[in-house]
Amino acid sequence: MTRAAERLLQRPSVPISYVLLTIALGDEQGADRAALLRRAGIAPQQLDDPQAHISLAAYRELCLGAMEASGDDGLGLAFGLRAPLTAHGIVGFGLMSQPTLRAAFNFAERFGTPLRLPAWDLHFRTEAGAGVIDAVESVRYEPLHVFACDQLLATLATLIRAILPQAHCTVCFDYPEPAHFRRYADALPPARFDSGVTQLRIAEEALDWPIPSADRIAALQAERACANEMARLNPPTDLVGRVRRILTEAQGGYPDMSAVATQLHVSPRTLVRRLCERGSSFSTLLEEARRRDGVSLLADGTLTTAEIAERLGYSSAASFARAFRKWTGSPPGAWRSRAGADAPAAAAVGRRN
Repeated sequence: MTRAAERLLQRPSVPISYVLLTIALGDEQGADRAALLRRAGIAPQQLDDPQAHISLAAYRELCLGAMEASGDDGLGLAFGLRAPLTAHGIVGFGLMSQPTLRAAFNFAERFGTPLRLPAWDLHFRTEAGAGVIDAVESVRYEPLHVFACDQLLATLATLIRAILPQAHCTVCFDYPEPAHFRRYADALPPARFDSGVTQLRIAEEALDWPIPSADRIAALQAERACANEMARLNPPTDLVGRVRRILTEAQGGYPDMSAVATQLHVSPRTLVRRLCERGSSFSTLLEEARRRDGVSLLADGTLTTAEIAERLGYSSAASFARAFRKWTGSPPGAWRSRAGADAPAAAAVGRRN
């Protein structure tokens, strides 16, 4: 593990409200609360401090302990479905105060990752009639990958339902459907598995529907409070997120590393070094962008595989096919056929999946 990843794991960044909800879910399943706290290294008095945060490493141990004690691999979904707006503190207040979902998604992108979702990098965008939240793990820990994705997407779906119930979304998971999902499926939006991405999608027109609880002054107060909390926690500069955004927003092909370095006002050598310090690299981020866009273009069905390969900068359709099989476990043609079979259900919630 890189030094940057280790620093991220050890920095206090998970709010105590998330800890309390996770412990409550463990209590319901018969887990030993004292044993969970000992395993995670959480002092009981921290549970009474509304400003307390624990590290990702400690929260990881808490979640593993709760899952092991309960025998329930679906605790991530249970967390997301049970988390009310108030569990997210000032961020939840800020979300419900925004005028539209579009504004709420922009607010979540700005403040959600540093203040409530330190293990994730979120990016909001629109494409072909759909609003999309892309999620990439900042630090991937394989034993909790499914839990983390379950928790994130169920939480986002629950937030949308709370602030604008008539807005229906769909969620996309990058792994096969787990056995525990069936227990929660009725309470969740339509889902797609083995999609190659971790995403939430919603029809674009819903982005501009008014949120009933919108309040301009409250939104400004929430923004100021979130900015103050960010300053207090002092998260590191998100260079990785800035590079991801440049690659996402590029028109007419992806910029090369030199062009990205120029936009960030650093030399290519400095960019390589700083990304390495943060446990990443330009090639890794470029592959993430190609994977996201490749999945999206294949699902759209407008371009041929050769045209998609050219648009993504691959030398041939065969090169793209090899990369796509590595990402999803399926060749592009088979994946596109499966996506087409899912299209009628997806059309009701998001123009394009």
